[in-house]
Amino acid sequence: MHILLIFTYNVSLADWKDAGILNRELRLYKKLNDLYGIKFTFLTFGDDTDLNIDFPYEFITILPIYSVVKQKKGKLTKLLSSFMIPFQIRSLIDPPNVVKTNQLLGSWIAITMKIFYRCPIVIRTGYNILEFSIKNNKSILKIIFYYFLTVVSVIFSDIYTVTSKKDLEFIKKYIKVKSNGIVIKPNWVDVEVSIKYIHSKKINDIICVGRLEEQKNFDYLIKNFSNSETTLNIVGKGSLREDLQKKAVLNNTSVKFINPVSNENLLELMSTFKFFILPSRFEGNPKVVLEAMSVGCIVIANDLPEIREIIKNNSNGLITPAKENNFKLAFENIRQNTAKQKEFRQQAFKTISDSYSLEEYAKKEYSEFKKLIRN
Repeated sequence: MHILLIFTYNVSLADWKDAGILNRELRLYKKLNDLYGIKFTFLTFGDDTDLNIDFPYEFITILPIYSVVKQKKGKLTKLLSSFMIPFQIRSLIDPPNVVKTNQLLGSWIAITMKIFYRCPIVIRTGYNILEFSIKNNKSILKIIFYYFLTVVSVIFSDIYTVTSKKDLEFIKKYIKVKSNGIVIKPNWVDVEVSIKYIHSKKINDIICVGRLEEQKNFDYLIKNFSNSETTLNIVGKGSLREDLQKKAVLNNTSVKFINPVSNENLLELMSTFKFFILPSRFEGNPKVVLEAMSVGCIVIANDLPEIREIIKNNSNGLITPAKENNFKLAFENIRQNTAKQKEFRQQAFKTISDSYSLEEYAKKEYSEFKKLIRN
């Protein structure tokens, strides 16, 4: 079986490496190869730099688009020229059994490939880019583009995957078109990696992870812990770092900002903390929450529909409604209850093992590929 994976538009293999997620992302494809012998071609939006990365897997062929096609200058010109990419590289790719996208952006290439190779396509969406663009107040042109792209992708995909029930409900409500099949596939955690850290000594209290942007709501969290002796350790970078540092001083909140680290180093770091707080205004199916649960962090999260799909309040974590000092109060209430903490950690790890493991995700993925090819 040969799968063509189309990277997210404008994302290269080097970007995965620089973001510290290369090894994590490769685990799924290694698992599919180990279990079922599947081979892959990665179509990346990179150049020769992607070919120079030390890459350990022979079952994956790397084809950086801009190593064979001249990259256009200017955002609009580059976007428009990307619609010609399938015609320019068609002869360089062995016919795949299935074409899959890594995200919605880039799905136009998959749709063209479906016509070329007469093969099924799987459009994966790690988050609802249309809803996010609306909530992040993106331009009306971007929102229209994402709406059109979502509609076309739902229509032409053989499988369209979302990561949460809420995303499925959104599609059904606002994207009123016939589809071949929309499937809920939450993100996964490699439990074999996490289990190495599950029994790490918990020497710190609170860790948070995320981009330092409005969506992540760290300004609210900083205000929440005003005049507290507890330090908030926030891992991430973004445009609001300076503003958040000022707010920490104004609110007399102890905050330590930590630069992003590789995924495996992040797992190790989180495993030394007792609690993980997610104050986000909105989310998809956050990988970092799943990973925090898998290494023994007790998650305290804002009350969001997507979070309620993962956290069962007062069982495998805590969900707190948005009100004054909510995170601080939840933290202080559970902080001294070591018996309850132990119960939460056990239930959280069971949740990940039962419902979000890489092994189960790979089995579902293979089953879908096999069914599509057979049909």
